[in-house]
Amino acid sequence: MADRPAFELSGPGYVYREDPQENRVMFLFDGTPAKETRDLLKRHGFRWSPTRSAWVRQLTGNVQWAAMDFMRALELAQRQQ
Repeated sequence: MADRPAFELSGPGYVYREDPQENRVMFLFDGTPAKETRDLLKRHGFRWSPTRSAWVRQLTGNVQWAAMDFMRALELAQRQQ
């Protein structure tokens, strides 16, 4: 994974970032996400990192699937509001 280039994707109110140097995947939000969003992040294995000011998880193949699933679920929840 360390040989991969960094990757970033923007969504509504967040930035998804893969940082191979840190071996982390991060979700950065404009502000504090809603409780439902935080609960969804936790269900997908992400934890709050105060040092990075981001929701993080170790960079693995599984986390890439979890991140995409989180983004789909977040988009669906936003449509239903």
